[in-house]
Amino acid sequence: MSLSAFVPTNTQKARTTAIAAFKRMLEEENVSMEFFQANILLDNSGKRLAATMDRFGFYLATNEGKKVDLLAWSVALGDGPTPAQEQRQQETEKPHACPATSQLLAVIDELIASNKTLSARLTIVEAALLKSTKPQETAEVEQDTSEQQQKAKRRKKPATNLSDTWYEWYTRIPRVWDSSDRQKKSESRHVTAFMKLFLDEGFTLDAKAEGYKDQVLDTGRRAEVAVLAFLKSRDIQAKGSGSVLRALRPLHKSGILDSRIARYKHLLAIGRIEDPAPVDTQDILAVIGHV
Repeated sequence: MSLSAFVPTNTQKARTTAIAAFKRMLEEENVSMEFFQANILLDNSGKRLAATMDRFGFYLATNEGKKVDLLAWSVALGDGPTPAQEQRQQETEKPHACPATSQLLAVIDELIASNKTLSARLTIVEAALLKSTKPQETAEVEQDTSEQQQKAKRRKKPATNLSDTWYEWYTRIPRVWDSSDRQKKSESRHVTAFMKLFLDEGFTLDAKAEGYKDQVLDTGRRAEVAVLAFLKSRDIQAKGSGSVLRALRPLHKSGILDSRIARYKHLLAIGRIEDPAPVDTQDILAVIGHV
């Protein structure tokens, strides 16, 4: 009986079924498709193929439930020639491959080619993913480094002293009160307004005088010393313009500075204060309570 007698009519379906089952058997036996194909092609006698088909039939019977196929394979293998007959046939006849063997080898070739193609595609995809990931990781590292450097710069920025804010308010060109930076203009205006409250005898700043900048510097330093001494008496250790402003605002809202504000308004009214800054910046602090 020839193996071709057991080839199913639906060749495509049989091919698909054979591929799936044969691959499962090889996986369980830990045998690669390349190794199997090499052994089959090197065996001109066909014994290795017969043994493999016998093992495949046993596998189908025990694992796939194809007992009928097992019987068919056994009968087909049993009808094969004995070794002596096979030797005589090889001496007298030209060897030829049976259709079933050729079909199986074709299926094996197809499986190997498919595996190689899938492996090559997988390698390409992995390389592309690795290549696209590296620039992203580099960008993230650079971004983290940049953010850390910016934070370090912000932390290292020295605080502006009260006297420096005062000096800049009255001498910088263009004037701070004309600046388009609203935040800086507002902070400087309030810092100098609070400092004026601590010049008990008033002050004179003549913008036309030759020693105008010296006047500004001296007046600013006297006001700074008085403000810091006042805060220290209340256990407040603020020194920079921003921290001093944050410390004085709640004191102003609580009415603690009312007496100083009232005295400043009086000095301004009697002409004891000569201030070159715009009028709308000279008296901006109101009394909270009743003085």
